[in-house]
Amino acid sequence: MRAHAARAVVLGLAVAVSGPIGGAEATPILDAAHAEEVAAQLAEATAVQGICYGWQVQIDDDDGTYSGTELGSSRGVDLAAEHPSCPRFIVFRADLHYTSESSESSDSALFYVWANVGGGPDDEDLRRVGVSGEALLGNKDDLAIANAVLALPALVAEHGLAPPVPAVGTEGTIPAADRATGRPGSDWIRAYGAFVFLSAALLIGGLGWAGWAWAAERFHLGKHSVRE
Repeated sequence: MRAHAARAVVLGLAVAVSGPIGGAEATPILDAAHAEEVAAQLAEATAVQGICYGWQVQIDDDDGTYSGTELGSSRGVDLAAEHPSCPRFIVFRADLHYTSESSESSDSALFYVWANVGGGPDDEDLRRVGVSGEALLGNKDDLAIANAVLALPALVAEHGLAPPVPAVGTEGTIPAADRATGRPGSDWIRAYGAFVFLSAALLIGGLGWAGWAWAAERFHLGKHSVRE
């Protein structure tokens, strides 16, 4: 059963969704401000890597509190990455099923990567960096989705498909969780760990890209030497 009645009061805002919505307690997983921030971060990654990123989360709540589809991408909230303006796209998809209180079955979560980019990250890569069904069904499910989506550009760099996206940094002696970033949403992500998660993944991605670039350069030099 999805237990988010209190969050409707805490977060307050709603992001556009398709599908039936329940009563006054209904609330999406990502509120509007946080969804906008995730989309903005994806847009920055797209500008660097030339790949559109997105998320699509299908929610099925047997109690009727909230069911529908939440989506967003580099193009914006409620806009799919699969679009003519995005010749290459990578999307985090999840299907979340919340059972009723009277059901003997447990809640379930299925997630995977939907993409038209060959050799890119898959669900095993996401699991390796900490994405899990338990997290997607937990009390911090919004952060679990943000972590999964924001990890995609770093994993793409790790696979050698594009350069890594520079991590957002701030100067000074303020602890990372307390640094002002200029965007309310990014403070939310930073304070609750998604940026820490992403920075670690970016380090992996940067090393992967550096290795790929080194190998490509060596291959080029080898071909040049043979021709001479």
